[in-house]
Amino acid sequence: MRHRTFLLACLILPVSWWMCSGAAMATAQQPDRIVIAGESHALLSNPFESYRRQHPGLDLQPLDGVDTLCTLSSNHRGYVATFRIEGRRLLLDDIVTPACGEQASRSQRRTVFGLDEAVHAAWFTGVLVVPRGERVAYAHLGYGSVYQRYRLHRVEKGFVVETATMAADAYVAYRERQFRIHRTTQAYRDALASMLAEGDWSEEDAERFLFLADTDYATDIALAFEPPMQ
Repeated sequence: MRHRTFLLACLILPVSWWMCSGAAMATAQQPDRIVIAGESHALLSNPFESYRRQHPGLDLQPLDGVDTLCTLSSNHRGYVATFRIEGRRLLLDDIVTPACGEQASRSQRRTVFGLDEAVHAAWFTGVLVVPRGERVAYAHLGYGSVYQRYRLHRVEKGFVVETATMAADAYVAYRERQFRIHRTTQAYRDALASMLAEGDWSEEDAERFLFLADTDYATDIALAFEPPMQ
């Protein structure tokens, strides 16, 4: 409940910048894109990251023979992927790496997959988060800004199995359910310990930041949209 109260407070109160953004630890990120019924939307999930985790040796963009990915402060992952929902299938249309120095932006789909057509994202199981309506609160970190409503698609092995539209408060409630599970993981414990070791965070503020800023759990923990009956 305290996480939902905090996030919704960002909608209506002049909360200090560091509380809503985690100070200088993060920057608002350029989202991926997703095309649904012919219309392009921002995608506040990064399904290609699942593929990269499953292929840790993947060299997405070597620069001058150096195994380095060109990243920007507004795009830490170093690319923008465009997805599409066709029927129930989630398809990857393209992966574009940004211009870096004298190197122009370029498509990486053929480099990664050896294909000139869309790729079925069968590697991905998780939640696609698509903001809809107006942005009602800006947060200078990750995908922490808040929108009027959200369209969510739950995906299993590249197939959409459930879709729902949620108002901001319902989406926050859903993320709370995901976050409760995330808090039981070693990844969460490691992230929390690392923040507390810096000495500038109370445990409550560190949890708030991780709830808002860590988008991986909000993508990877694919709970059904309707909570089970108690």
